[in-house]
This record gives sequence, C-alpha cells and structure tokens, in this order.
Amino acid sequence: MQVKEESQEHNILNIQFNQCHTSFLMGTDTGFTMYSSNPLQEVYRRNLGGGIRIAVQLYETNFVGLVGGGENPAYPVNKFMLWNDHTKEIVAETREKDTIVGLKINHDVVAVLTRRRIMIYDLENMKLIHSTKTANNPNGICALSSSKGNVFLCPGMETGTVNIIDYHTKTERTVKCHDGNLRTITLNTTFDDERAESSGDTVFATTSDKGTLIRVFDIATQSKIKELRRGYDDCEIYSVEFSPDSKCLAATSSKGNVHIFSLSKDYSNVSSRASFLGTVSSYLGSKWSPFSIAFAVSKESKQNEKEFQRPKRHIACLTTLGNDVYDLLILGVDGSYAQHKLAFKTTKETLISRGKICDVKPALTYAEAVANVAKK
Repeated sequence: MQVKEESQEHNILNIQFNQCHTSFLMGTDTGFTMYSSNPLQEVYRRNLGGGIRIAVQLYETNFVGLVGGGENPAYPVNKFMLWNDHTKEIVAETREKDTIVGLKINHDVVAVLTRRRIMIYDLENMKLIHSTKTANNPNGICALSSSKGNVFLCPGMETGTVNIIDYHTKTERTVKCHDGNLRTITLNTTFDDERAESSGDTVFATTSDKGTLIRVFDIATQSKIKELRRGYDDCEIYSVEFSPDSKCLAATSSKGNVHIFSLSKDYSNVSSRASFLGTVSSYLGSKWSPFSIAFAVSKESKQNEKEFQRPKRHIACLTTLGNDVYDLLILGVDGSYAQHKLAFKTTKETLISRGKICDVKPALTYAEAVANVAKK
C-alpha cells in the first residue's frame, strides 16, 4: 500500500501510549502519527487515505495495530490490521462480526473487543485461542499483560465485576470491584525486556461510572489492596495509568484535573483532616492525591495573549526520572499537551511546557542530522 508523508494537522480520533510510555500514537481522520514521550517529538506521520480510530503500538517495535474509524474510515470498522511500518504493509488481519471498540497487543497475542465479546488471537498465526462474552462495553475498556504474563482483564457479565482471563490455561476468575458499571481497567504493565523497573502484571486498578474512587487489586489473590479518592462529586474518569516502577498512578477526569497518587511506602498520599473519624465515614478516612494538577489548553485571545481553558478529554502518563522524580505528560484529544516534573519527596510540581502537539518539532532524520553536522 502506498503511504503519503505529510505534516499538516488533522482531527484526532484517539490517543494511546505504548505499554512502557516511551511513545504514543494518535489516530486521525487521515491515518496516524507517532510521537516520543520524553523528549516530546514527532517521530513519523502516515497518511492512509482515511480515518484510524484505534492505533496501538507493540511496545517499541515497528508493528502497529489499526482499526478504521471516523467519517471516512481507512479500513472497515470491524477489521483489525497489523501494520509493519518498516515495510509499510499489512502483515496480519482479522475480521469480526461487529464493530471493534478496543484493542490490546503484546508479543504473543492480540485481544480484540466488540461491545459484548472479546477474542484473543495468537499473534503469530492469528488463530483464535479464546473468546468470551462481556457486559456491554462500548468504550472497549480492558487490560493485557506483557508477554512475561498471561492475563487479560475485561468487564464481567455482572455489574462492576472484572474478568481475569488466563489465556494460556483458558481459565477465568471474576472479581467484584464496584457497585456501578466499570469505567476503566488498568494493569501495571511495563517494559517487556531487561529495562523493566518493577515486576509488572501484578496489580490492576479500576474505576466506575461514579468516578469518585480508584481501587487497586492484587492479580494473584484478587484482594483489594488500596482505595484512593479522586473527589466526592461524580464525574467521568478518562484514564488511569501506572508509572513504570508501579510506585504511583495518574488519573484524568472530566473535572479537568490530573490526580497523581502514591502506591509506595516511600511517599504518602494525603489523608483527610478528619481521618480520625474514618470508622464513621469511609469518605473522611480516604486517601487523597498529593498532586492535583489542572490541565488547560492554550489559545490566542483577541489581545494576542495566550489564555488557557480545559479540554474536553485528556489522558496522562508517568515516566521515571530517578530519585523519586517523575515526568508527567498530559495529552488532550483537542491536540493540547502539558508536561510537568513531579518530586514526590518534596511534593513539588514544576510546569515544563505546554501548548499544541502540532507545534512540536519532528525528530531529525539521520540524513538531516548528518547535514546539520556538516554545516558546523
């Protein structure tokens, strides 16, 4: 398939980080674009002649899982395509009966979700190895372990439950996580090689459509190990992501704030001032985030000065900088971004930059780098 190169901005249909948070893909109404997370740079942009609603990178490889979408889909919305960006071609595919709403990949399997069913395929030969029904799941919420693990998480048939599927043994366990419908499921997946900063695939976090609590569970025992409070007003949770070392997590919501919670004994969350009444009220005894960061997007005002306002939807990820310091990258589906540095021991937050993703300069190609050196 012939692919065009271009640099102009397009409507964003979806944004997803890779498993180790080193890069992210934006599905657009003409194809997809890849960016590195730190430093924030455009890596490449592909025009496929139509919309891509889901674009998922396989760790740091050239392989990208694609599903068409938007007003003019590049591919049928019920078809999964595995794209090899090195050869610029589709190397594997499968077609479902219904629209694909979610997608996860590791080096062993690809999990494809429709509204009421999940299918897990062997990535090598695209043979179906497991399939099961789920509750109505229009947002395609799910989580997949790294190739070091063997679990896939999705909504169970009963309200507020998570199915933990072992796709090697084809066994399922069900965990009751919330009273209401699930909004997010996140697993602490990290690097799939020797760079792993923690033993991933050990815990998962969930939120409900109420949006006030984040609950963290142990994969092996299915027991709840932490309960974190985002706030007391109902809202929509957009994303929850673990840091690569599993010491903290970031949550975004329709309130416009990004909350960062500690999961480590090395630094604490904030307790309610009335926590001594915790036996009377679980709210008063809740653990709150030590960082609550308002996310705003820039625009030019009539006075030609930059003003900032909240985006409609945003996601965030954390990367480890060392010495209990983290980089927080926040991305809005309107094309806005903000990058912060967080120091947990001193609870200090520093805004590094913010603006529009389309204004970020592309990374230099090898030829450009050589040319620049020659000029010097």
